[in-house]
Amino acid sequence: MRVQGICLSILLLISSLSGILQASQINSLYYDRYVILRAFVAPMYIENESAPVKVLAMPFQNNKPVTETVDIIIKIKGVNVDYKFNQTYRVMPGRAEIIYLPAMKQGHYNINIVARWGLITSKPTEQDFAVSPPPDPYILYITQDGSKIVFESQVLNETGEIDPNVTFTLEIYSYQHGLGESLITTYRDVTNITINIPEGWKHGILIVEVVDRNGWRNGASVDLSAFRFSGEPVMYDYEYAYREPFKSRQIWYGVAAFLVVIVLFVAMSRIDRGGKHE
Repeated sequence: MRVQGICLSILLLISSLSGILQASQINSLYYDRYVILRAFVAPMYIENESAPVKVLAMPFQNNKPVTETVDIIIKIKGVNVDYKFNQTYRVMPGRAEIIYLPAMKQGHYNINIVARWGLITSKPTEQDFAVSPPPDPYILYITQDGSKIVFESQVLNETGEIDPNVTFTLEIYSYQHGLGESLITTYRDVTNITINIPEGWKHGILIVEVVDRNGWRNGASVDLSAFRFSGEPVMYDYEYAYREPFKSRQIWYGVAAFLVVIVLFVAMSRIDRGGKHE
């Protein structure tokens, strides 16, 4: 038994040395060749929608770019979900390309991306990301005269009416120069509401934030392709006319109007004098 164990150890050692020598030979043979990979993976994707990943791979020989195609190998495994994915894509060198991964269900995932050019592989890019439910749709605006906040859920039930079981939270803030931003009030469990804005709110900038049941903030303006995972709130500036540059523009508009009046007055005077000379 001892002899068998020794023989097995020797075989494993020989196999390991062989692998090391082979890798060393490949490295020495292709030391002047390498491939560089850049990959952009968003931290979050929407469930049941394709997940775009932007990649750029550039092969080099003697530190000069090579115009040969590169294989992109993508492997995904679920961290808290049962999921495995392994696919190879061919891309043009030096060109940023978007690879659309298949739709996935909610969960936490790990992705590994490698660029391969012949026998040469890049350093791997490994990241994790989440797949979440989409933002709930809604309509929100402040009337043109700044008198009302109007909110309406766009989540409908089977009968085509607003689903009362899907609610939102509205957070009303006020921003004043020199004082910063402060929370005025919060409306919870909202589906459809029109708020008459009190006079006490009509100063500075009024800000309305929306949070849905899945935690999306201002989901109507979320743009994952632009790496914006929190949307823009709805705002109304009650002191717009007194702020720069609008204030300066008002002054210049007044100056311009005054100059136009002067020019017209001079022109009419000249015409009138000309008429008298005749």
